[in-house]
Amino acid sequence: MIAAPSPSSERDRFGCLFFTVMIGVVFTQMVLYKGGSSGCDVTNNAEACAIARNVGLRPGSVFADVGANDGSWTEEYLKFIRPGGKAYATDASSNMGWLNSLSSRFGDELTAVALDTHPNRGLPADESLDAIIMRMSFHYEHSPSKAGAAYFKALKPGGRLMIMEHPGCSWATKDDENPSLSTIQERNPDGVMNPLGSGHQLAWPPLRQTFKALGFEVREHGVWPPRGVAAMWPSCSYYAVFGKPWGLDCETPSSGACGQWDHRA
Repeated sequence: MIAAPSPSSERDRFGCLFFTVMIGVVFTQMVLYKGGSSGCDVTNNAEACAIARNVGLRPGSVFADVGANDGSWTEEYLKFIRPGGKAYATDASSNMGWLNSLSSRFGDELTAVALDTHPNRGLPADESLDAIIMRMSFHYEHSPSKAGAAYFKALKPGGRLMIMEHPGCSWATKDDENPSLSTIQERNPDGVMNPLGSGHQLAWPPLRQTFKALGFEVREHGVWPPRGVAAMWPSCSYYAVFGKPWGLDCETPSSGACGQWDHRA
């Protein structure tokens, strides 16, 4: 006579199966996020690859990682601009230890700047940047219009600014032209985050209006991260790519026909 399995052995079998499934899920997430489907030659980080493509990073590009934190993402972006590229990594002065250490490692290739103690948010004001990247960091900006004006001064005509944010999972249902979302109040008291949102949540409509008022054009926006990249943030996070228009003389850009990004078109 075959004895019936004991409850404890059944629990052990279920626990083993559950553990195996969870290991598979974690491994799949790691592959999606750190490699496999990135399609990049220089990195296995699929999200960094998608960001680099959206802002057009290539050898010789000059870009800024604003709100770079420990610089780990800056290191990923650097892989796309070699040889001949240049990067700026900025953050609050209280958080510069990591970035200063990173800058000492990479020398002239990377400049670390405290955005709250230097003019123009720590960025060059000479239209020398090809791209600015803000990955889940713009919600910390106390004065969004002033910051946006600094980004505009730093970017070359035709340059791109990419912002990724999480808006509390309601951005897709909001009216893009809702007047109630259009009033922007500048304020900068200690401890107050971006007045366009609430805490770490930053909705798309007021962000769009703020940057359009500064002269930027919306190149594209949508759900972030892209399909095939594991989400490290809420699945309703979004991205927006803003472009600085070409001047009235519309000098031909090195990447594509002038009319493609001409604000008169």
